[in-house]
Order: sequence, then structure tokens, then C-alpha cells
Amino acid sequence: MKEAAGEANMTTITIMLIGAIAAVAIPMINRTMSTARKRAQCISCGGYVLDRYCVDFSDTIIDPRTCEYTNGEYDDMFIY
Repeated sequence: MKEAAGEANMTTITIMLIGAIAAVAIPMINRTMSTARKRAQCISCGGYVLDRYCVDFSDTIIDPRTCEYTNGEYDDMFIY
């Protein structure tokens, strides 16, 4: 009986550790994927990333979602 209780405790600890690792890893992976997507959109617009913004070669800010020039007032345009 003691062995069964010990195995149940070990299973519980393992499940809790897997949950804790997933709680940390999933947001990191989502942020990395979002940044990669935004960078790819910027490059497809003919720009590059400069100081968290997508800019063209004259350093004019581009909205990577629409490939249009903008004044850069929106926080969701940040690449990372």
C-alpha cells in the first residue's frame, strides 16, 4: 500500500511540474511566433525592423499589416 501511495504522489508531482513548465513555456512560444510573424510581414512590405518599428529604407514607419506608411502612434505596430 505504501508503494501505491508513493507512486500516486510522484504522479501528482510530475503532473504539477509539467503544468508549471507549460504555464511558462506557452506564453514564450506565443510571443516568439508573434514576433516572427510581424518581422516576416515587415520584410514582405520591403522594410526592416528598426527600434521596434517596421521602416523602409528612408526610415519612414510602415504598418506591417497593410504595408502603408503611418505616423507610428499605435502600440500594436511594435514588432516586439
